[in-house]
Amino acid sequence: MKTLESFFVAPESSIIDVLKRIDESGQQIAFVIDSEKILLGVITDGDIRRFLLKGNNLQSKCVHCMRTDYKFVYIEEITKAKMFLEEKVATHIPVLNKNKKIIDIYYEDKNTKYKNISNPIVFMAGGKGKRLMPYTGSCPKPMLKVGGKPILERLLEKSIKSGFCNFYISVNYLKDQIIDHFQNGEKWGVKIKYLIENKPCGTAGSLGLIKDKIDLPILVINSDVLTGLDYKLLLAFHEKNNSMATICSRNYKVDIPFGVFNSDGIVFQGLDEKPTVVFQVNAGIYVINPELLNLIKYEEFLDMTDLIKISNGMGHKINICPIYENWLDIGRPETLDEASKNWRKYN
Repeated sequence: MKTLESFFVAPESSIIDVLKRIDESGQQIAFVIDSEKILLGVITDGDIRRFLLKGNNLQSKCVHCMRTDYKFVYIEEITKAKMFLEEKVATHIPVLNKNKKIIDIYYEDKNTKYKNISNPIVFMAGGKGKRLMPYTGSCPKPMLKVGGKPILERLLEKSIKSGFCNFYISVNYLKDQIIDHFQNGEKWGVKIKYLIENKPCGTAGSLGLIKDKIDLPILVINSDVLTGLDYKLLLAFHEKNNSMATICSRNYKVDIPFGVFNSDGIVFQGLDEKPTVVFQVNAGIYVINPELLNLIKYEEFLDMTDLIKISNGMGHKINICPIYENWLDIGRPETLDEASKNWRKYN
């Protein structure tokens, strides 16, 4: 069990400091306290994601991100804490004395709470990996090795560590190498089934093969993406926000080596010298509700981005989950080399 101090941050702490504390505690939550340990607010990793999406930065003070509408119990009514947990009102219940000083935290151990998650993960592994030729001339991209193991095996083991146990792998190009290596998943103590594309179906088309078999939200992950993101927390983000689909995003910075004019037509208004522009890019990781599978026709070529656009056009709620953890798209020789050297960063 963690000590109380492992959850605490000061109101003047930066967001990056809070992230470090959350990472150290492994509990995805921090409590903002003053010098007397009076509880001022709480911050979860989800609060930080939403805070950053609004344009704030990692150097901002955490007092601007914290929530004050948290659930708590006084020491005299501590039995309510278990009830709150059982009713999923909150995952961590601070216990306060009459002066609102935090004296304990009631919570379930995450490592036991999130075992054997039934939601399936689908790894998209059917592409040809053209950008990685000649490496992929005789080896499918998901089977290229990083740190001595195939990329896809790294993804599988990370998912198992998070508590997932049901997997599908969508295959097409050089599919036998993938199927022969992973088989039915027994070696890893999980279940693996295959979505075999008779022809390339895009990053979503093969999902039509499981439309009658799934009744839980599905994680869809490109098999060339490494990230430190915890998939169970992504699933919790999706469910908490009542999403039809959740798309993971990653900030991508572009340094412009020239001065950029601001103008109104031909009227000069200003000049930004060599600015850095930040875009939110698609991280290749999604969660979708099973209802969306009904939008996919058998053996239709359909990318995930197209499926999301169709869903959005129908008025469905689509949310974006920003990734601030390490993330790498292994799509080019230089990023394959980076993954081979530093794969531990993405475990």
